[in-house]
Amino acid sequence: MMRTDQGKLADPRIDGDRLSSLPDEILTHILSSLQTKYAVSTSVLSRRWKDLWTRVSIIDLDNQSLDGLFSDRGVQEARDLEFSRFVRRVLSKHKNLNSLMRFHLAYCSNVRPICLSKIELNAASQLEEIVIKLPYRMRKLPRSFYTLKNLKVLKLSGLKIITAQGSVFLPSLKVLELWRVETVNGKALSRLITGCPVLETVHLEECYCPSELNRKHKLTASLPFLKNLTIIGNLNMETMLVRPVVIEAARLEHLQLENFDWLEIAGNCPLSCLESARLGMREEGEIRSLIDLLAQVSNAKQMWLSSMTMALLSDAVKQFQIPVFPKLTHLTIEASGYSRVLHSLLNSASKLNTLVIGYNYEGGCLYWEKSEPVCTPECLLSSLEQIEMNDFKVVAEDMKMARYLLKAGAALKKMSVDLIYGGRDIGINIEDCKKLGALLKWPRASSVCEVRIFLADVEIHLDTDDVIDIGEEDTVDDNRDEDDEEETDTDEVEADEYNEVDINGEDG
Repeated sequence: MMRTDQGKLADPRIDGDRLSSLPDEILTHILSSLQTKYAVSTSVLSRRWKDLWTRVSIIDLDNQSLDGLFSDRGVQEARDLEFSRFVRRVLSKHKNLNSLMRFHLAYCSNVRPICLSKIELNAASQLEEIVIKLPYRMRKLPRSFYTLKNLKVLKLSGLKIITAQGSVFLPSLKVLELWRVETVNGKALSRLITGCPVLETVHLEECYCPSELNRKHKLTASLPFLKNLTIIGNLNMETMLVRPVVIEAARLEHLQLENFDWLEIAGNCPLSCLESARLGMREEGEIRSLIDLLAQVSNAKQMWLSSMTMALLSDAVKQFQIPVFPKLTHLTIEASGYSRVLHSLLNSASKLNTLVIGYNYEGGCLYWEKSEPVCTPECLLSSLEQIEMNDFKVVAEDMKMARYLLKAGAALKKMSVDLIYGGRDIGINIEDCKKLGALLKWPRASSVCEVRIFLADVEIHLDTDDVIDIGEEDTVDDNRDEDDEEETDTDEVEADEYNEVDINGEDG
């Protein structure tokens, strides 16, 4: 027998393997926190551990994480086949499916599709979470998955949904996430969603229906507990899932639409509980539908509008009045140049506190309106305290927008300008330094407003003592000929005058 530090004899039966001496309930709880491949591997430790893994409450299977568990046959298909068999063995040997709480399966190979029909979880009456991620080879979701009464979370990727009338009833499901899921007909998705009466989160991303006739089915659902709704369309509009989607969701808090504008919110009144709305419309979107949708999300406190949405709104304001946003405090837009629609949005958001402008130059710049408004929006006078201008280019229209916001923003406390220059190692040319220096000297309506300029997240400190003055009506030629630039050595001469300019946040 061994002696302890105190000189007493230690009993090896007590001090030998303390972990194995723990109760089964504690050991299975520990094993449940491991990936299943590691839990199974503990069966070789001793007779005590042989069957402990078969009582775990969580099964987590990922064929990418199983490298090294099987003998290397040098062929991907052989490994995938063994993984498929391993999945079935795990489920067949599990001794208490009634205790199973979570089932995760991630199968990333395109070589051999796993046979989901072998996975039946009828006995898993306590199952609360299912996550299955498969490659593009669509497999049918087993029927047993549609009637699990305690299921709370269902996340599927790469599967095919086939539902018959009355075949879906998930009374406890709160989270439904479908990514690249195929619906065999237009009614299948409707049956799945309507069979989940207490849904709180619905996320549909790049889901599709291959049949044109079946896509014409309208999805209508009453979801009184829905808080989060995300619909992201795929790029191929011809295979888009059912449209339109009509949702009755009085408690909706967060809405995200991208490449999808066939959403109708039942009822003509604004959503009273809405916290945020993210709207990314399609190029072919209908203006009237967009205005109606904005009216229904007008109670949002945060809003994000894509460049395409802004472009559609630039046409909409010529025909319709933009709704009032009485609670909006944070607005993020993708735009470029001063636009009439931005002025209309600011006029409609009297309590706006933060404005984020993310410049989007894909497909060319969108200069919708160049003239400044006659009347200053109320938010610029009283509530707008912070403006962020991201991916900013030192071009005439964008500089004009920045100057207008400084001149009109009486409540401004901070304006940050984040330059886009292709990379941290690419510096700023002398002319741009002069223009930015002029912006720093531009008159501000707010005496406490601080203007900060960044390049690749590093603040730039400009010397404003010797800069060119860009007047209110001055314009800048942004299409200078490269040959003209090569014909002059002006920049090289001026570089000596501006060698004090610190573009890396360090002393020159």
